[in-house]
Parts: sequence; structure tokens; C-alpha cells
Amino acid sequence: MKAVIAAPVFPPEVGNVSVYVKRFAKELCKASFGDVVVLAYANTFEEIDGVKIHCIKKSDPLLIRLFLYTVKLFRLSRGADVIYVYNTFASGLPAVVVGGLRGIPVILRFSEDEVSQRASAPRKNNFFTIRLLSFLQKRILKRARAISADGDFLAEVLFLSYEVPKEKIRIDRNPAPKPETLPFPPEFFPHRILFASTAENEARKEELEELENSLRKKIPDAGIFPLDEANISRAEKWHLLRGAGVILFFSCDVGYSLYACALSSGIPAVIFSSKEQAEKTLTDILENPGTRREAIANGNSILKEEYSWEAYVRNFTDFILHLS
Repeated sequence: MKAVIAAPVFPPEVGNVSVYVKRFAKELCKASFGDVVVLAYANTFEEIDGVKIHCIKKSDPLLIRLFLYTVKLFRLSRGADVIYVYNTFASGLPAVVVGGLRGIPVILRFSEDEVSQRASAPRKNNFFTIRLLSFLQKRILKRARAISADGDFLAEVLFLSYEVPKEKIRIDRNPAPKPETLPFPPEFFPHRILFASTAENEARKEELEELENSLRKKIPDAGIFPLDEANISRAEKWHLLRGAGVILFFSCDVGYSLYACALSSGIPAVIFSSKEQAEKTLTDILENPGTRREAIANGNSILKEEYSWEAYVRNFTDFILHLS
């Protein structure tokens, strides 16, 4: 098989997208997928054994970059089984054009709503620019054979905001990052409960306070501490996670990246669907070592089946075979 990965950036460029693209290409090659080709906007790039990497210079004007990227992608995609795209505009637009010309399925990795990101940026684009970008993003998403989203929330955005049919949307969880090695051992707080805090569940503060008060009747030193991933560094995050007794997630946050981090840290994770259910499950884990061990074992199983690179590559390969 042959896969072409169309990306906006590549290392040594920093950022989550850059790291993801490099690791994905490396894991495909490691799994003996076949020919793996990467095309990105970059002036230099890091080599990967077994992966062919091509670049379009970032210094050219936008329209010239897009044209050169499209021409290069057309050449590289000869004989390809799939074009895998990360980024709706910079690489997605050329990909759907090339995919249509060559009859190659395009899978687009949707990791954020780029139009909303631009609209809410400090230097906002004007109304007509946002409308144009929204129109383009909707057309690109509809032209792709399938959309890969890293969580249920983004799947809903695709369905409700961009009218992408649900049968075209695949949930592919982001593989968990490796736990960082800290220069000091974390202090363990067996009854500390970290709560994955997001803007969506900010209104549940009273419910959390009631839950904390109920737990303290049985476990006096139990405490629930909100943890907003956006406001802490990765090192601080790992320190807090490793020192915690349990991590608590509201039900809609299961796809939250912190969930995978919690599992890879070997911490029991509880999904908070109701206060009563959460209290019962948390009490059981905090009071009974056997229940705690079982919860950790279940977490490791979920990590392997849903949040590992092995699972990610396996699902990708199976899907490509299904398309052909």
C-alpha cells in the first residue's frame, strides 16, 4: 500500500501538528504499512528512516505556495491508496483537488475548528473573510471521503456546524503522549481527586462541592481539585497527575486529551455521569486497594485499545483496506 500524508508543517517546526505528523509517518513505516510519503510546507525537515519527505518552501507567497503544493502532491500521489490530510486549508484544499483528479480517497484529520479559531483570535478577520473561510472549509470537508476526529465533541461540530454526514465521521483517539521523566519524585496524595475542568462544565461547581462534602463524611482528607489543562505546562501536568489518587471526568470529556494522560500515568479514571454514581465509584476506589488495582488495569486496557499508536495505525490500515 501507499499513503501520502499532506501536512502544513513538519519538524524541526514545533507544535502538536508537527510532532503528530512525524510520529504518524514513523509508526506507519514501523508497522510495515508500505510506501509512506510526506509533503509539508517547510524550508528544512528532519529525516525519518523509510519515509520519503518532500517540502514546499514557506517563503513563497500564499497563492504560489498552494499552487506548488498542489502540483507536487499530484506527482507524489501517483499509485497512492490514500491521501491523509492534517489541516483543512493549507493542505486540505490541494488534497481534495488532487484526490478528485486522481480518484484517490482523501481522509482529513479534523483536530480543531479552524474558522472558529480565526474568528475568536485577538486580531479578528473581517466578516467576509470568515464567511469565505467557512464556505471553503465546508466544501473541503464534504469532498473528503472520510473525516477523522479525535473526540466526540469535534464529531458533533462536524455534524451540526458543517453538515458532514455522521457516516463519514470516524472517531480516532489521539494516542497518549509518553509520561515525562521528572527530576524529582512526585508526592502522592491518595485521596486527592483531580477534576478535568473545561469551560463546558464550569457550571457544575456546586455539584462538585456537594460531591466533595459527601466524600469527606467517609474520607476526611478527600478533596476535589479542578485542573484546567490549558493553563499549566506539561511538566506541571504530569507532576499533578502522578501525585493524584483519582482523576474525575465529566461524561462529555472522555475524549479530552487529559484522559489519555491519566491512563498512561497509571491513575484510576472515573467518568462523572451523575453525582451519586461518582460518589459511589470514587469511594470504592479510594477505600479499597483491590478496586483501585482493577480500575488501573481497566484503564491500561482502554489505553492499549483506544489511545495507543498501535491501535491508531491498525484502525487506519483496516479502514484503507475497507476503502479499496
